[in-house]
Amino acid sequence: MTDRPLSFLFLGHCSHTDLFAEHLARTGAGTVTTDPRHADAVCVFERDAATHAELALPHLRAGRPVFVDKPAALLACDVARMLEAGAVTSFSTLRWAPGLDALAGAVAVRVTGPARATDPSGAAFYAVHAVEIAHQICGGTPTEPDVRPQGDGWLVTYRLGAAAVELDVAAGREDWTVEATLPDGRRADLRISAGPGYYEPACAQILEFARTRRSPVAPAGLLGVAEVVEALGA
Repeated sequence: MTDRPLSFLFLGHCSHTDLFAEHLARTGAGTVTTDPRHADAVCVFERDAATHAELALPHLRAGRPVFVDKPAALLACDVARMLEAGAVTSFSTLRWAPGLDALAGAVAVRVTGPARATDPSGAAFYAVHAVEIAHQICGGTPTEPDVRPQGDGWLVTYRLGAAAVELDVAAGREDWTVEATLPDGRRADLRISAGPGYYEPACAQILEFARTRRSPVAPAGLLGVAEVVEALGA
């Protein structure tokens, strides 16, 4: 595709729908259409992730690139189906939070953040942010997660390659904190907030994906996140 403004079809609605639409209008990078025939790309913004695959699959099979808001699905098999069908991506904008790239390659990471069982997608709706933060830092394929309820939240432990991961997610929190051990043994801490402009990195990534059909998260990475999300919902 050229650098001409792109046309997006939105399916479903959440706060990210409005943020991306505002970005398109402000930057002139694209428009929103209700006609799939005129859409260069599709964005699935439905809050219930259990519906994501069925919403995305017809468009993937028709050859349209599809961005699926996080979490991509509640089951890893649904993510695999979408990957097999066409050009698809999904991610948390917090993968590109300021300061996170300095923690890349950490040998151990602990992320605390929000999660609520009452959300449309259950705990995964917010907990996936913590998952994606850890995966962006460490990379690798997850081992089977150990998920333990604690109070009004969950403690999730597993490994990403050689890196040890601990996710502490619970209701009543708004921000994310990251504690990382770097390869040289140094400790590094980072606090992440969803403040003004927090969705701008995601907007840029969606546009780049729509133009190139290249996902910023590799297929194995999408599946790895989905495996942890599925374990949270089990």
